[in-house]
Amino acid sequence: MLRRHFAVRIWALAVMVLSIGTYAAFAQGNGNLPPGCTTSGMNQGANVIYSSLSGVVGSNGVIDASALGNGDVCTEISAALTALTTSCHPYAQGESVIDARGFATPQNCGINPFAQSAPTHATVLLPAGTINISVPWVLPARTRLIGEGAQVTILKAASGFSGDMIDMGQGGIQNFYCTQASGFANCNGIQVEHLGLDGSNYVVNGIVNNYGEELNYVNDVELDNLTGVALTIGFSSGLDSGNATNSGPYTNIASNNAGTCVKISGGNASGGYAGTRGIYGLTCTTTLVSSTSVAVNLDASNTTLENVMISGFHDGILVGQNYPAQNDTLKNIYGSGTGIAKLLHISTGQTSYGATGQPLASQLCPSPSLTNVAFNVCDLTVLVATSSAGSVITDDLTSDSIAASTNPTVAMYSLGEQQASGVYARVTTSSALPTWYSSNQVPPSTTGNGCKTGSLYSCSGTSCAINSKTTNLYACTNGTWYRVK
Repeated sequence: MLRRHFAVRIWALAVMVLSIGTYAAFAQGNGNLPPGCTTSGMNQGANVIYSSLSGVVGSNGVIDASALGNGDVCTEISAALTALTTSCHPYAQGESVIDARGFATPQNCGINPFAQSAPTHATVLLPAGTINISVPWVLPARTRLIGEGAQVTILKAASGFSGDMIDMGQGGIQNFYCTQASGFANCNGIQVEHLGLDGSNYVVNGIVNNYGEELNYVNDVELDNLTGVALTIGFSSGLDSGNATNSGPYTNIASNNAGTCVKISGGNASGGYAGTRGIYGLTCTTTLVSSTSVAVNLDASNTTLENVMISGFHDGILVGQNYPAQNDTLKNIYGSGTGIAKLLHISTGQTSYGATGQPLASQLCPSPSLTNVAFNVCDLTVLVATSSAGSVITDDLTSDSIAASTNPTVAMYSLGEQQASGVYARVTTSSALPTWYSSNQVPPSTTGNGCKTGSLYSCSGTSCAINSKTTNLYACTNGTWYRVK
């Protein structure tokens, strides 16, 4: 027994010595660094992994920004990112975690910490508390910006701030932030989580994504006091063209007292915008009541908005005002407060087609009543919308409205495509509009029951006879059900 214990101890000691030698060699760069490189100052800010016979060994995979120098949090994050681009760094041109959680707050920042001269890809952890920023933060591709919580880590616009508080990527041919292909910016892998933005009621925007596509998302973020747009998911044209196709999902977003909570724009000259992966969990509130205020501008196709609460805005979700909005789904939309006039507002906005630089007619909604233009909205599905005031749904295309006073909840409203001028395929469960009823009994009353003209009633049971005549289908005219012969 003693011999076996002794042998185990000898084996463990040998493994430890071998490991120390291996890790010490890595720390000193043996076989890992380019010729001529030294380790002097290279491990500054690196987290301690263990102590070896030759000293403390750290990991450059995690850099403690608070240990790099005496600058503000932005200066030291910038220094850590710069270290990742040096040729002698073990993680040169690679990815690392920049941990800035050790900084005391509040902090005042006058620079964009991500404005490096070479591409960097890192996860940056921000401290709890307030960081006052004077310039926009432009995030490069494959960057994750993570705070301690939406109401814990706050980026606040300092006096004199203008522009966007956070840009997810940047366009332009000469730019290291994103991959460029024929002048088209593709900024993948940018993620923003667990932090808050406070615009200090200046004319500024919150988070703007005009260039980030795949693997880009925003989660658990609160955007307050922004007189511009809290969250923009859009596109850019010209020399710095790009868009946010396939970005998202955007989840658990809250906005208080913004000019507009969300703008989703998918328009471009080719009409080829594919849509986003949607917004799931959005709260938009304002006390700045205005007759022109809009909580969400949905001007994009193939996009889902789910679990949305809106309060104080005149229009809750305005669909298709500026660009095509086809094949969209709105699910679990709730409006509260006296400020709401139209919870869901379907616009008659139009897009021209056929000319140079314009989309093809086949890329837009069928609009037989128009020439060289098409309505922006078609194939829209609404599943459960509830409002305490105004209208639940106002459809300018069909000139119909469902008032919250009589139908506060609409379980389903599906608008298809235009068949002729003023003629649309549409199905709804609301009794405020023509709908289709079904029962195994005849209508409750064949006269004076207040049915909506144009509604149909299917009787599928054995008790479908009236005056000894079996009828399975009824139509409503002027509030009365009539047998369809």
